[in-house]
Amino acid sequence: MIKRDPKRCHAMVMARPGWYKYQCARRGVVEEDGQLWCKQHAPSAVKARADARTLKYEEKWDAMKKQAVARKEASRDAEQMNRLYQLAKKAKNGRLALNVDWTSGECVINGNYRGKDMREALDAFIKSRSED
Repeated sequence: MIKRDPKRCHAMVMARPGWYKYQCARRGVVEEDGQLWCKQHAPSAVKARADARTLKYEEKWDAMKKQAVARKEASRDAEQMNRLYQLAKKAKNGRLALNVDWTSGECVINGNYRGKDMREALDAFIKSRSED
């Protein structure tokens, strides 16, 4: 067992190659839980650094998730516009009437095909075209 110097920091640190541990060489200046700690190894300082690191990581992760959602929505919107263009080309009269009620969020295509969003209305429209 290692003899501890009561005036030095209570933390045990790893030697460079990682073969053994030894008591931190700094003198203890902060007393927590009845032990002396240096400013680096004090439990409150270790927790504060870990919390700051976690907060920074979570902010970065949230930004990445928002970007992914935005890319997915942009891709879905582009896909829907392409589907609308393809349907307009195949329509009998060459036109495709799309009405969106922004208050209820309902989407209507050519007056007959309704859906709670554009994708649902397009799916109903495409299904009816494939039956013809």
